[in-house]
Amino acid sequence: MKKDELRDLHHEIKKINRMLNLVKKRLNEGRYRDAEDHMRGETVMLGNLANKLHDLIEQQDSNV
Repeated sequence: MKKDELRDLHHEIKKINRMLNLVKKRLNEGRYRDAEDHMRGETVMLGNLANKLHDLIEQQDSNV
Protein backbone atom coordinates (compact mmCIF):
# COMPACT_ATOMS: atom_id res chain seq x y z
CA MET A 1 0.00 0.00 0.00
CA LYS A 2 1.32 3.43 -0.88
CA LYS A 3 2.31 5.85 1.87
CA ASP A 4 -0.23 8.47 0.81
CA GLU A 5 -3.05 5.90 0.85
CA LEU A 6 -2.01 4.71 4.28
CA ARG A 7 -1.76 8.31 5.50
CA ASP A 8 -5.29 8.99 4.22
CA LEU A 9 -6.62 5.96 6.09
CA HIS A 10 -4.91 7.09 9.30
CA HIS A 11 -6.36 10.58 8.85
CA GLU A 12 -9.88 9.21 8.43
CA ILE A 13 -9.50 6.98 11.50
CA LYS A 14 -8.35 9.97 13.57
CA LYS A 15 -11.34 11.98 12.35
CA ILE A 16 -13.72 9.19 13.35
CA ASN A 17 -12.04 8.88 16.74
CA ARG A 18 -12.51 12.61 17.39
CA MET A 19 -16.19 12.27 16.58
CA LEU A 20 -16.52 9.30 18.94
CA ASN A 21 -15.09 11.47 21.70
CA LEU A 22 -17.91 13.92 20.95
CA VAL A 23 -20.40 11.06 21.27
CA LYS A 24 -19.02 10.26 24.74
CA LYS A 25 -19.32 13.92 25.70
CA ARG A 26 -22.93 14.09 24.47
CA LEU A 27 -23.80 10.96 26.46
CA ASN A 28 -22.25 12.42 29.62
CA GLU A 29 -24.23 15.62 29.09
CA GLY A 30 -27.47 13.66 28.74
CA ARG A 31 -27.88 14.63 25.07
CA TYR A 32 -28.83 11.14 23.97
CA ARG A 33 -30.50 11.99 20.65
CA ASP A 34 -27.51 14.05 19.58
CA ALA A 35 -25.18 11.20 20.58
CA GLU A 36 -27.31 8.78 18.56
CA ASP A 37 -27.14 11.03 15.49
CA HIS A 38 -23.36 11.27 15.77
CA MET A 39 -23.09 7.49 16.17
CA ARG A 40 -25.14 6.91 13.03
CA GLY A 41 -22.93 9.31 11.11
CA GLU A 42 -19.84 7.53 12.37
CA THR A 43 -21.30 4.20 11.31
CA VAL A 44 -21.62 5.50 7.76
CA MET A 45 -18.09 6.89 7.83
CA LEU A 46 -16.70 3.58 9.15
CA GLY A 47 -18.53 1.67 6.44
CA ASN A 48 -17.13 3.96 3.76
CA LEU A 49 -13.65 3.63 5.21
CA ALA A 50 -13.93 -0.17 5.25
CA ASN A 51 -15.03 -0.09 1.60
CA LYS A 52 -12.08 2.13 0.72
CA LEU A 53 -9.68 -0.24 2.48
CA HIS A 54 -11.26 -3.21 0.71
CA ASP A 55 -10.79 -1.50 -2.66
CA LEU A 56 -7.14 -0.75 -1.87
CA ILE A 57 -6.54 -4.37 -0.86
CA GLU A 58 -8.19 -5.63 -4.05
CA GLN A 59 -6.10 -3.24 -6.12
CA GLN A 60 -2.93 -4.35 -4.35
CA ASP A 61 -3.79 -8.03 -4.82
CA SER A 62 -4.41 -7.54 -8.54
CA ASN A 63 -0.99 -5.90 -8.93
CA VAL A 64 0.81 -8.94 -7.50
